[in-house]
Amino acid sequence: MNYAVPVSAPQLPTVTGSVAAGYAVPLDVGIDTTTEPTSGGVPPGGPGGPAAQSRPGGTAADVSFLAVSLEPAGGVEQRPCDSPYVERVYRAEPGSGVTPARMRSVANSNWELVVWRDRGVTHVSVRGPETGPTVLELGPSTGETFGIIFRHGAFLAPMPVPGLVDTAVSSPHTTARSFVLQGQEWETPAYDNADVFVDRLVRAGLLVRDPLVTDVLRGDATTLVTPRSVQRRVAAATGLTQGAIRQIERARQAVLLLRQGMPAIEVAQRAGYHDQPHLARSLTRFTGRTASQLRRADGEEMLSLLYKTEVEVRP
Repeated sequence: MNYAVPVSAPQLPTVTGSVAAGYAVPLDVGIDTTTEPTSGGVPPGGPGGPAAQSRPGGTAADVSFLAVSLEPAGGVEQRPCDSPYVERVYRAEPGSGVTPARMRSVANSNWELVVWRDRGVTHVSVRGPETGPTVLELGPSTGETFGIIFRHGAFLAPMPVPGLVDTAVSSPHTTARSFVLQGQEWETPAYDNADVFVDRLVRAGLLVRDPLVTDVLRGDATTLVTPRSVQRRVAAATGLTQGAIRQIERARQAVLLLRQGMPAIEVAQRAGYHDQPHLARSLTRFTGRTASQLRRADGEEMLSLLYKTEVEVRP
């Protein structure tokens, strides 16, 4: 395997974009944040709606884009993808059933591109990894949501992932058919043509990939690259350290096992925790819930989309 550092995409014009209110976007991501957000620029239940959100150390705007990630029981269709750049593709449409009052988004180590429609208006945003849980009070949804979750190691060259951690950036201009990304107009992707959209990003030099990062997080040993170089490249491609990614993914896998009815002591052993107190601390940090709370069905609260990844989570 060739582990040469990926060549960055050619320098592109700076986007004059809108950023969701309250998000702190570092200037080094090449985004002009002077444009005020347009009205309706967040999904239903976000700022401007009847709901209130909460996140430890955050503000209401910190969860503007979280209504798009729902667990399968909440009516989400999802599929893996053959592309080495994509982890998973999903879509959610308004259902006829009763919508839970809240959604709990657990920590997530991947970034994603999200498209959602609200009251006839289309919105597109790039949402970074999340290092903690968020609770969103759900309001009525009137449109479809679609998302592309990207693999560890894949990133938009002009928009470094470290600048997206715990934040999101909106496209400055969207229609039902197109949106602006890094100063260029792109056809708005959909669930069925996500692979084609990703291929176009790759051919344009916007989406690049460091295969070393994917292999290291999968648990493969590397002998051609020093540990310090590995650390730098993982942080550059994901915005997180190897340890942070493994801790987040371990907690997510623990939640999956608990939701299947597995006892906490067995979950601790299966997921690689030292003991049950270690599991309990991890769940509190990354989900805001205890093992017993996660195992019980709660009609008032749904969890964000969970799935098994290739990340090696054992210590």
